Amino acid sequence: MDYFELTEFGFDCDTFVPKIIRLLSVYPNPSQGVFLLKNLNEAKLSGKLSVYSSKGNIVYRDCNFILQPNQTDKIDLSHLGSGSYYLCIVSVDEVIRERLVIVK
Repeated sequence: MDYFELTEFGFDCDTFVPKIIRLLSVYPNPSQGVFLLKNLNEAKLSGKLSVYSSKGNIVYRDCNFILQPNQTDKIDLSHLGSGSYYLCIVSVDEVIRERLVIVK
């Protein structure tokens, strides 16, 4: 088997590494049902906010969700039982998904 020595490498890895930008902070998680959402983006975050049960049922919805830059808002899911839920915010540009855990 022949081997060769690689002396140059003309591949720019930076162009293929996706930038991971966390646009939303959800805390405390887990909680007893009250979650704070903070917009970490420099632009307004707006769209439809939905929370789904682990069975896929919508348990909470805000069709006119708006969160200004660095603003914090609260969603109260304390009427729901313990378990995993899935937050989904659909805006014009993106879809943000977060797992929420309620512990009673």
